[in-house]
Amino acid sequence: SSRRRHTRYPLVTGVQTCALPISWSTVPTFTAGAPALTAAQMNILGNDLKLAGDRPSVFAARTAAQSIATGTDQIITFPVTEVLNNDAMHSSSVNTGQFKCVPPGYYLVAGAVSFTPVSSSNPFTVYVQKYTSASSTLAVVAGSAGSAAPHNSTMNQLAFVVRSNTCIVKLAVDDYVALYAYHEHGSSLNTYEGGAKGQSTTMLVQWVAPS
Repeated sequence: SSRRRHTRYPLVTGVQTCALPISWSTVPTFTAGAPALTAAQMNILGNDLKLAGDRPSVFAARTAAQSIATGTDQIITFPVTEVLNNDAMHSSSVNTGQFKCVPPGYYLVAGAVSFTPVSSSNPFTVYVQKYTSASSTLAVVAGSAGSAAPHNSTMNQLAFVVRSNTCIVKLAVDDYVALYAYHEHGSSLNTYEGGAKGQSTTMLVQWVAPS
């Protein structure tokens, strides 16, 4: 014999709550004739729906060259109008190298630095640092800083050179991430902003999951 199995889910304004990552401390109870969820629980549901449909994201691309001094760990700044910035995660005028967390969670961070053509076999790296607001500390979360970084290729190129790093980082409110570059060319190097796809220094930070 075959018998269909039915699973019942509570419905709230036409939305199946079982499909959403709702997390509240008190499991809701359901009473005939009474509201299914409290106002606080409805707020949680609303926030979950917003995150699911409009993930906090920021993407910025430099439009002018930035000079990177030799032998110096230097933050990459983005004093530009962002291509995307839907949750005020970045400022184009103040601390332009910082990309701040607004809602807590896990974030995808992807940064890339394009350099002008140069012939050099000296160390050259790009990495990501995270500032933790609770402890006021700054630490590398992707790649390696300074001369400690591995270098397995030279910058003996006829066209622009790109170095990048990508990671998933857990961020709390007011934490931020930043992209850094380091080289030992012997003199300053400029970033290369060619204007075409893949030829600009860029930074992407996007919320991917709750923490």
